Amino acid sequence: MTSRYKVPVSVLAVVLLLALAFGALRWVDAGAARGTLSAARLAQQGAEPRAWVPFAILGNMPTEVTREPAATLTMEATATVAETPSATVEATASATPTLWPTVTATATITPTEGPDIPPGCPQPRWPCEPCPSCTPTPYPAEGTPTVCPFCRPRAAAVATPDPARLPIGDGKLSTAPEVGKVWSCTTEFGGGGAFKDGPWIKADGTFDFTAKAVVDGAVEWPHRLSITLQGDRRVVSGNDLPHHSTGTYPVGTRDDAYQYDRNPNRIAEQTVAWNLPALPQEAAAPSCVGLGPVGIMLTGAYIFNGLDALGRDALAHEIQDGCQGHPERSGSYHYHSLSLCVEDPGEGHSGLVGYAVDGFGIFGRRGEDGLELSSSQLDACHGHTHEIEWDGQRRTMYHYHATLDYPYTVGCYRGTPLRTGGGGGGGRPPRP
Repeated sequence: MTSRYKVPVSVLAVVLLLALAFGALRWVDAGAARGTLSAARLAQQGAEPRAWVPFAILGNMPTEVTREPAATLTMEATATVAETPSATVEATASATPTLWPTVTATATITPTEGPDIPPGCPQPRWPCEPCPSCTPTPYPAEGTPTVCPFCRPRAAAVATPDPARLPIGDGKLSTAPEVGKVWSCTTEFGGGGAFKDGPWIKADGTFDFTAKAVVDGAVEWPHRLSITLQGDRRVVSGNDLPHHSTGTYPVGTRDDAYQYDRNPNRIAEQTVAWNLPALPQEAAAPSCVGLGPVGIMLTGAYIFNGLDALGRDALAHEIQDGCQGHPERSGSYHYHSLSLCVEDPGEGHSGLVGYAVDGFGIFGRRGEDGLELSSSQLDACHGHTHEIEWDGQRRTMYHYHATLDYPYTVGCYRGTPLRTGGGGGGGRPPRP
């Protein structure tokens, strides 16, 4: 049978060329479409780039042909340390019709390991400022010289003294410097004082400071105190009369304190004329404290050590007025602990509240971290060394602290004490 149609050779050539062109365009379109896929889609498929070849050329159904990629996949990861394992990846892709995309990824990795964290720290690292308890320490998980602090573990480990359950200091005398004790120059005691323990003295060896009897009265005095710097000396002059009111002494028979402590002494003006070093130095060795003034408070009154005339804990047994002061036999008004009438405002390290007779400062109850100190956190003389505010400058030097617990202020002298004539100065026991 003879075909009725004759196709010119030129027409067949055109059809063949169109078929070849169609196949090339399809491959390019596939590559362009492939290049616009996201990195996530690429990762899921994990296949090499392919192109569809027209079946008109092969003479059968479409078949996949594998081609080598024109570009490789590269990734850059950045790790950030945290507490639990996790990783997040963000990827962006760019493509051209003939090249596969280059992908850049950012990963957040959270390992479980890290440095040992002291107990009580609310988080592994605190900012360097304003953390008053910081101790700069290299952070071991980083390879840079950056230093940041760990919180001081003792701030949480040491309990603040409880004024309702203060350990009684009876018997805590020593013959050498010892933490929590008074190194007394006097070794034989005898004299007056409280003759009966009140209900604030507990059978478990503690006393309730908040429940103590208080000597009544509100007597005002002609207070006088002058502290001046003269060269390398600090000149202190005054009359030992406080700027606050005192109780009425002798203790009246109608005062509830009378049934425990019948202090018969009257408050009398004293002559205070001390010449102290402006920049005291630590002595080669500590020295003992006597029963008289161990320092003077900025209230203008003396501070004695923690012992009464019988060698007991004075704050626990003796009765004082509302400012924790009372007179001894010569009329010297004095405290055995930091008076509640001494102002110590603000936060952070306590301010200066007085001077010891060796020239070193006596500071309030708060330490560097702003928390209340206990005797166990201080040395045998009831002090320590770090940077403090001293005469308007920052200096690293020794200083004493007051605490709620015994021995309350100065347990021994860290410097060279001035002889005050009242038994407080000097490092040798008095003659019998």
